[in-house]
Amino acid sequence: MTLNELDAWFNAFLKKEDFASDPSLNGIQIQNSAPDSIEIKKLAFAVDACEATARAAAEAGAQALVVHHGLFWGH
Repeated sequence: MTLNELDAWFNAFLKKEDFASDPSLNGIQIQNSAPDSIEIKKLAFAVDACEATARAAAEAGAQALVVHHGLFWGH
């Protein structure tokens, strides 16, 4: 599955449109390559996005990190 495919799956499953008035910026916030260029075989999950969780995900071999509290909120 690619990052774009994963994003589409999460958006459909979680019904992102139901949270349109939410001040958080739900969805992909940071990527280091083209969203269709890397096959995601391992996901990491964390509560907060921060350097420590990004490093831990990378060390665990994850190609993507899914968090509850992203880096960017509002405008």
